[in-house]
Amino acid sequence: MEASLSIKDASSADAGVIHDCLDGFYQNLQISSPKTCRSIGKRMPRIRLWYLLAKEFLSLSPEVASSQLGREARYNYWVPLMLIQTKVVPLRRCQNRGCMTKGKFECKDCKARYCSKECQKCDWPVHKLICKMIPRVRTMYEFSKWMEMNPGDELPLQMQHADVSP
Repeated sequence: MEASLSIKDASSADAGVIHDCLDGFYQNLQISSPKTCRSIGKRMPRIRLWYLLAKEFLSLSPEVASSQLGREARYNYWVPLMLIQTKVVPLRRCQNRGCMTKGKFECKDCKARYCSKECQKCDWPVHKLICKMIPRVRTMYEFSKWMEMNPGDELPLQMQHADVSP
């Protein structure tokens, strides 16, 4: 019997595999030493680059990219990428790419740190793209993990009124 997959099925399967790989990577980081996390953080491309790569991957199939499946897949890439980034890049350091100075000032929304107003201004074009999403991403991740552990249960109180729209 020959198996056949539609473009939608194949893209859905690919998106699931990539999400599972990223989630597995994040879970392994949870038990990694701080030294290992710092080493990965020094070599990891900026999170926005990862997201653009995932978006490009999905755009190979225009009908999938524009569908609800495509939007969900892009969001499913975004969640583990954000969590990985926060684990491997110490938030005490200035978040401006290439600056290794200790961050003295903190963004009120996402807690990113900067050593100066100049570094914050320099990083703003990238920072503004992800800043407002970080709290929602954390909420979505916590919610998805809770749902896996408690199928069919009532929503936990803190999740009933959470803004989880992408």
